[in-house]
Amino acid sequence: MSLCAVRRGACDHRHNIRVNAEHGAWQSLATNLYSPFLGVLAIKLGASNLQVALISALPAAVSCVASILGAQVLRPFDRKKGAACAFAFANRLFLLGIAALPLFSEDLHASAFVFLIALMNVPGAIGNVAWQALMADAIPSELRGDAFAVRSRIVTAVGFLPTLVGGYLLDVLSFPIGYQVVFVVAFAASVMEVRALAKTHEPCRD
Repeated sequence: MSLCAVRRGACDHRHNIRVNAEHGAWQSLATNLYSPFLGVLAIKLGASNLQVALISALPAAVSCVASILGAQVLRPFDRKKGAACAFAFANRLFLLGIAALPLFSEDLHASAFVFLIALMNVPGAIGNVAWQALMADAIPSELRGDAFAVRSRIVTAVGFLPTLVGGYLLDVLSFPIGYQVVFVVAFAASVMEVRALAKTHEPCRD
């Protein structure tokens, strides 16, 4: 291997570590804008105690099944970056569906909300499998520990701010406008999340 190729590889690794941290920041921003308020929104939409419980239980069950099937779903993809971006974007599209719920019949609000929260975890779980496979290729094992330590610190630092902003918007804006604004802003942050992920340099594989 030439010295030029070694240097190019080192540059790619540093780039991927920076992109991984940026992706984590946008992901934390998007998720923490809406996820702390899902239970409150369900109650406002008329959900029963069982439906509120299902908001926590169903996504975990769906994610477990989808993760098991994820390897088979991703098998036809030669490049994991495209799959990771596509499934992440599909997952975040459900945020727009949730924001549009108040436009439909009130009788369907609670059930549709629980259904959307559960279903969004199908592309979310598969996208997470694709992302893990992509990171395994994009960041070498000897650098992976430090890379994810940096990502973790950034995710933690960024995480509290969107929760405060989301809570403030829900207090000052009337229902359901406040929730719609929060979910639309979360979707916009998710677009930046997918854009950051797309900047990953995926190494070529035979």
